[in-house]
Amino acid sequence: MIGTDVELAWTDIDSKISYYGGIYEWEEDYFFVYSSISNSEKTVEINHLGTCPYLAPLFLYHKPNKPFRQEFAMIFEQIFSS
Repeated sequence: MIGTDVELAWTDIDSKISYYGGIYEWEEDYFFVYSSISNSEKTVEINHLGTCPYLAPLFLYHKPNKPFRQEFAMIFEQIFSS
């Protein structure tokens, strides 16, 4: 079974960079997918979290967009804390 647990897409209007982060569940494993897209560069990261989705916020700490990190962390906490 494939499921989506947390997703967030964000576009910074000033820099024209779009960000995406999502946690996906496949069978017993979780994957964290992160992407940023600008006019000059496109990146995609896929991180295997194993059976512990609580590692996902750690993958965002080195990302440059602090508002995106904070919003994703807030949504993550709402989903996985309850």
